[in-house]
Amino acid sequence: MTKIPMPWGQHVTEDDQRGTPSTARREEMLADDEISLFDLWDVLMDRKWVVLGVFVLVVLASGLYALSRPDTVSLRAVVALGQVGRDEQTPLPDAATVVDELNRMLIPQRMREADGGLATPAASVSSAPARLVELTVEAPAAGLDAHRTLLADVADALLAHQQRQREALLAPARERRERLAEDAATMEETIAALRERMAGMREAQSAVGIGPAARIAALNAEALILQELSDLRRERREVLGELAELEQETAAVSPARLVTEPAVTARGSEPSAGLILALGVVLGGMLGIFAAFFWEFVARANEHRRERGTARH
Repeated sequence: MTKIPMPWGQHVTEDDQRGTPSTARREEMLADDEISLFDLWDVLMDRKWVVLGVFVLVVLASGLYALSRPDTVSLRAVVALGQVGRDEQTPLPDAATVVDELNRMLIPQRMREADGGLATPAASVSSAPARLVELTVEAPAAGLDAHRTLLADVADALLAHQQRQREALLAPARERRERLAEDAATMEETIAALRERMAGMREAQSAVGIGPAARIAALNAEALILQELSDLRRERREVLGELAELEQETAAVSPARLVTEPAVTARGSEPSAGLILALGVVLGGMLGIFAAFFWEFVARANEHRRERGTARH
């Protein structure tokens, strides 16, 4: 490889002149870019007190945070929605609609009426069956009774709301049932009056001195009464059958009920103290290693600046 003379007695190769490093130079550059695991280990050993100090600080901070959190409890109440139909088990109304009304209206209304400083309950649809609504709240253990009362008030508000919806659904059927009951009672009175009339006509037929024409007229009148009685009995049976159907429909609309009273389901905050400490150990180790390498970088950078300053002078 041809060397090109340079001023001051220096020579460079043609590869260097073209900007292409020689093989030896490339190997030297690659060697400089290589990272030795032994060198990394030496750095960690030299800076082990940095690693240990950062690790201990992070773990202590995690432990203090885990211990300083207030003790909390989780409360839960379950309400079974009213249903339409004995077999279909259709909620009254849809459970998702009820949960939306709770979270948007009923719960905020109860929060405004309650004393301040209480946690806001949340409503959700139970996984199975779908007509169960869960009311949950996570609150400090010191406010357990106040939050239990709040959850009970929300459940009572839901039951009252469901009862109003049930009454609105049953109102037309009940009005119809009352009218049918009145019609049935009127028919009973009419049938009783026709029976008395027919009995009086039979007594008149048996009286002495009644003529053939009068007897025929009495028989015709009795036949008409019997026909009217038959029609009334048939109409009464239809009315009573419709009444029975209405009774079944009314009974099939069951009211909402409280399945589970507000009760404590869990104690302690989430995440748990153990999980926080475990995360603190992992994070402390990572930050300690990072701090050791950063400390080594700063030390070498300062040393490099001192060497450059000395070379200049």
